[in-house]
Amino acid sequence: MDICIIPARGGSKRLPRKNLLEFDGVPLVKLAIQTAVDAGCFDQVILSSEDSEILQIGSSVPMASVSQRPIELSKDEVRADEVIRWEINRLALEPTDSVCCLLPTTPLLTSEVLRKAYNQFGGKGILFGVAETTETPFRSFEFDSNSGALDSLFPEMLNKQSHNYPKTVVDAGQFYFAPAISWAENFSITAAAGCTGFLLDSDLAVDINYPADWDRLKRR
Repeated sequence: MDICIIPARGGSKRLPRKNLLEFDGVPLVKLAIQTAVDAGCFDQVILSSEDSEILQIGSSVPMASVSQRPIELSKDEVRADEVIRWEINRLALEPTDSVCCLLPTTPLLTSEVLRKAYNQFGGKGILFGVAETTETPFRSFEFDSNSGALDSLFPEMLNKQSHNYPKTVVDAGQFYFAPAISWAENFSITAAAGCTGFLLDSDLAVDINYPADWDRLKRR
């Protein structure tokens, strides 16, 4: 089985009701569901939410289904990983079944890119979307806002030229592929051993979390 689960709660705080914001006239959550369906690589596409309005939108998309999860799994401190584990248990999936967690706040992700990532995943290991960083993390500092003190995260790198730094990428916050057993055994799927990345076009790796993210998207 190849399952795509889209976790979309209604109570986002940083950008209220963000999953219902409309991009090109379509709610973000509906765009994500349609992207997964159009990818053509999943046996089931499931929208998981506690919110009746979000669930109603999910019910309107052919070839997708909805799952009303408990309110307790939609609180601020609940990770998407926990939602995926709950859905895996609800569906009684086999350990080797492939599960994709697709976040709904990625409106520029296309079904073609998602399908390519699925093919690269191949049902083995853990794979998620990454994007190249625009600023090197090797010149990052912890900052004490009271004293202004700086503490380098990588002091051994500060005497090197920036062109000698290793290439780095960041989690693009878009999709995560892993067998059901890997979701069950790891608190955070991105912290698991042996992860691989699918490199995304940085211009298209948009993840909507803050009002500024939404404003930048609308200006495109």
